[in-house]
Amino acid sequence: MIKTKGSLLKWLLVLIMLGGTLAPTTALAASTQNPSTAGNVDQLTRTQRQYINKKLKRQAHFTGTALFYRNGHVIYQQGYGYANYNQKIKNSAKTMYQWASVQKSVTAVLLMYQVQQGKVSLDDKLAQYYPNIAGGKQVTLRQMLDMRSGLWLAKPQTFYSANDKDIVNYAVENTQFVAASLNKWNYQAVNFLLLAGIIEQVSGRTYAQEANRVIFKPLHLKNTGFMPNPDTTHWATSYRNTGVHYYSYSRPETITKPTYNRELGTGNLYSTAGDLLHIQQAVIHGKIISKTALAQLRDATGGHYRGGIYNYADHVYARGCISGYENVFCLDKTGNTGVVLMGNRYFYGKKKPESHTSKALAHDLFKYLQKQ
Repeated sequence: MIKTKGSLLKWLLVLIMLGGTLAPTTALAASTQNPSTAGNVDQLTRTQRQYINKKLKRQAHFTGTALFYRNGHVIYQQGYGYANYNQKIKNSAKTMYQWASVQKSVTAVLLMYQVQQGKVSLDDKLAQYYPNIAGGKQVTLRQMLDMRSGLWLAKPQTFYSANDKDIVNYAVENTQFVAASLNKWNYQAVNFLLLAGIIEQVSGRTYAQEANRVIFKPLHLKNTGFMPNPDTTHWATSYRNTGVHYYSYSRPETITKPTYNRELGTGNLYSTAGDLLHIQQAVIHGKIISKTALAQLRDATGGHYRGGIYNYADHVYARGCISGYENVFCLDKTGNTGVVLMGNRYFYGKKKPESHTSKALAHDLFKYLQKQ
């Protein structure tokens, strides 16, 4: 009995010692879950927090949600400012924002998914799907993905329609072609609107249905969808940045239905910062399309735009602005270290030098994160 009691005491001591080391590990585990469910996290040192807040608050006058992901862990995710000033709801990890042009990275992946299924080829000519568009026999889907098609939209859509075909048909009827611009980079959102229409043609589903089937449902996303967002509790109202009173909430943006309705495949998606990162990581990790297909889609470096995103040697970058929402992310090629900034007010203000842009800010914070 004495020997048994001694053994029990030894085991109790072992368990106590283990318990002492488990507490910090358990705390860390909360930040290692996928970014969609990480919540508000702050594991920065005082020096790191001071540097980041200097960049975000003092220089960029940032209002939104900032997410920092390093070596597979969410180390920082916090809200800045208000999601809804009148209701005194602050931005947080749960706040959702309209993606704007960041969505083009998703549209490109959805098209590449159709390529993998043998339903379409990047070498296909646009005329195969929309024979009435001028220049369609010269323009390939690859050129459209890379904004080198020479296409542009003569005038924006001003009506609302719940039918995607109406939106695409309007684009088809109002798209013009400049032969001299073929193979020259010119950012025109209509390229991706037409690609969204092609995705619908070859998949037999709406763009939203295909995105849900291929990406959102497999990733179990709970905070991602298409405009308008019915969840007003966690929705970020966008505000105007006058460049004088940076943190004034006196002028919310007026958003009409056509302003997001016409962004089919180009900017009508919304989500939390965590869901945005989760989607981008899944793409890099080969969970949506194969890594071989992704390499073909993003076959570029030097910051060149290819496949709906800007490509560098060791990372990718995307930015989108619409109706007061401004979003950027930088993510390394492993998907394990990156920065996501989603804002409900344009960064910095109206007048800003080249060094004070969301692109410069995202890259600066990304490089800082890599060095830590």
